[in-house]
Amino acid sequence: MDLERPAGLAASGCYSFESVNFPAQYLRHQNSRVRNSPDDGSALMRTDATWCARVGPTGAAVSLES
Repeated sequence: MDLERPAGLAASGCYSFESVNFPAQYLRHQNSRVRNSPDDGSALMRTDATWCARVGPTGAAVSLES
């Protein structure tokens, strides 16, 4: 099965996680917490809801950076 990976809201090489139960709401880093928030269309929302994969601290895992 080939699935096209959608681009993150603020960066094409990253990821944004949209809620299945609440369309147009995304996991967002805000005030040192991860929360589900509606997309208000702002640049801050797009940046907060974009997660980029990074090599994890052990080198054997992936970390997500907002």
